[in-house]
Amino acid sequence: MIKTIFFDFGRVLMSPADDGLYEENDRIFNLPPGRTGELINEFQSRGHLGEFTEMSEYWPKRTIDAGPMNFEQALNFWQKVVSTRRSNAELINFIKKNLFKKFRLAILSNFTPDLNEYLEKYKISHFFERVFISAVLRMKKPDPAIYRHALKEMDVLPRESLFVDDKEENIATARNLGMRGVVFGDAEKSMNEIIKIII
Repeated sequence: MIKTIFFDFGRVLMSPADDGLYEENDRIFNLPPGRTGELINEFQSRGHLGEFTEMSEYWPKRTIDAGPMNFEQALNFWQKVVSTRRSNAELINFIKKNLFKKFRLAILSNFTPDLNEYLEKYKISHFFERVFISAVLRMKKPDPAIYRHALKEMDVLPRESLFVDDKEENIATARNLGMRGVVFGDAEKSMNEIIKIII
């Protein structure tokens, strides 16, 4: 029987930024296709392990790779990306209707410490009993250690837990530990999978 459901945040509870922003930025600064995405992904990946939390700590070290894009321009671009992020209203409504107060809910996410600010902004923090953030814990998925930490803190067995994440490799680790897993992609299909597991 499932007692606890863990959700990823980015690309699950929060919709991703428009990929077109990255392509546009490559064109504006005459960067190789995909370079903006590579730089931002590295910024996020290292930030998710708590190496730094601000663009100002990262960008000066990458100016060679960024070509003509200086720090101020990079910061403006990053703020534009952040401003386009939206909560996944369809999934949140599903949680409110079908899961809240029926299951223990938690977040397990590779994210920076400001994740809680997003939860407050989207008015969904009250749905989740605990929030496990990679940057705070200094370990991230798919490292089994972060899953074990979350399970221990929630005092729940793997077989009593369901994990919802958009990455196959993260779900693979959860399943290897004995948890149930749903790879979040198409919202309707994913929500139907959740229902099948919890009933």
